[in-house]
Amino acid sequence: MTFGSKSRGGWFGLAIALSAATAFSGAASAEDVPESLFTSVGHVKVETAVDGLNYPWSLVFLPDGEMLVSEKHPGRLRRISKSGKISPPIKGLPENIYAKGNGGLQGLALDPDFKTNHRVYFAFAEHDEDSPENAALSVARGTLGEDRLTDVEILFRQGPRFEDDREFGGRLAFLPDGTLLVMTGDRYQHELVQDTSNTLGKVIRINRDGSVPDDNPFVGKDGYDPRIYSLGHRNIGGGIVNPDTGKLWVEEFGPIGGDEINVVEPGKNYGWPLANWGVHYTLQDIPDPPTRPDLTAPIYFWNPSVSPSGMIFYTGDEFPGWKNSLVVGGLASQSATHLTLQGERVISDERMDFGVRIRDVAQGPDGAIYLLTDEAAPNGRILRLTLEKPTAETQAASTLETTKQ
Repeated sequence: MTFGSKSRGGWFGLAIALSAATAFSGAASAEDVPESLFTSVGHVKVETAVDGLNYPWSLVFLPDGEMLVSEKHPGRLRRISKSGKISPPIKGLPENIYAKGNGGLQGLALDPDFKTNHRVYFAFAEHDEDSPENAALSVARGTLGEDRLTDVEILFRQGPRFEDDREFGGRLAFLPDGTLLVMTGDRYQHELVQDTSNTLGKVIRINRDGSVPDDNPFVGKDGYDPRIYSLGHRNIGGGIVNPDTGKLWVEEFGPIGGDEINVVEPGKNYGWPLANWGVHYTLQDIPDPPTRPDLTAPIYFWNPSVSPSGMIFYTGDEFPGWKNSLVVGGLASQSATHLTLQGERVISDERMDFGVRIRDVAQGPDGAIYLLTDEAAPNGRILRLTLEKPTAETQAASTLETTKQ
């Protein structure tokens, strides 16, 4: 991990660098993505499994091996066959999707009983019917058919709404008990995050029908929205439940620097904007987490920022050396990062550079790792990563690369 300097001059240079990275993000072409990467487990083969998508945001695998992908803009849901064919847009989505800036169709999750009920949960930025620029994050569910969603119902609406297209959050995950976690952004309203009466910068826990679980940490507590599971989050870019412990792990965008990984526990406050390892965009300092022992500090952070996105706990057999570790997407860093864990500690950080923004990470039923590139059509792609089987030539190349390091 690089900690970086929090001096005014150091952060000013970093701010310019990050602005330049953002300005040119998404400019990579298909030819710019490497065909293979040398990593700690050997050469990783990189293939384009699917192309022609428009800002793909979230990917889930259906039980039959097909994929379901959300396109942030203009807010479309696609089914992708095992041969890579993209379906026409699936019908039945809400008509008032706010597809601007960070908003659009976002996180996807399959019902724990999907094989029998075919329910899909999705997060989206929803604009007010009477005020198209007034938007907030919403979560709905519907029953997936061959070409449409039916029985669509809204389960959660973030409040309050704002005329702003930034930081909606939008990742979804199920806990082992079948309750749904909704990860919200702060909508750039930093001063409201510590207000427990709203749902900005929070992890929300609801039942599958949208009702409030009786054992939520703030049920019955004055001044608290009872759906709150944890608070003090800035903008959660990725979230996944650890299959071994059942705890939610999230990554959050920092301001300038200070991107975080947090292990979320019910009722805890993760500090934003009271403490962070970065600095504000105004270059105003933020107290470091150790100065606020009353708040829960991240288990890991990045300086400079990587802009973390989707993440997985890898459990497959294709990369045996990466079992039970994290793979994290990166937007500004145009990368995916492999993080080796020891319990709830990150002990190594290995960056894989793709030259293109990575929005989501998924593990396929084949054990391969799939990445969504954050690009407009026709460049929006799904990349498939597999481990190249060693040959005499690749073994010699690996030996040479290792000697150079």
